[in-house]
Amino acid sequence: MKLDDASTEQTEDNLETTKPLLKDDGNKKDEASKKNPKKESLKDPEKKIDESGNTYFEIGRNRRVTLNKYKEKQMINIREYYLDKKTKEMKPGSKGISLYEGKF
Repeated sequence: MKLDDASTEQTEDNLETTKPLLKDDGNKKDEASKKNPKKESLKDPEKKIDESGNTYFEIGRNRRVTLNKYKEKQMINIREYYLDKKTKEMKPGSKGISLYEGKF
């Protein structure tokens, strides 16, 4: 089947009119933040001190990275925490890992 030039041109015109026009005004960061608003809200974790004097960083909801010493060795503790219903305090849960300085 052979197409004549007029029908080919008409088809090309239809394709061009249905394509959205994209402008490149250099605001790629704005476009990315509109697509995924959570990425924009990410920030550096804030350094805090717990009641035992250990430094910790909150890395998510009920998750902490804690730096502490145990038997004179520096440790990093990555753990989920839970709210104790009786005392209303955040306490470490069983889900997590503790690593000595040479292991991390």
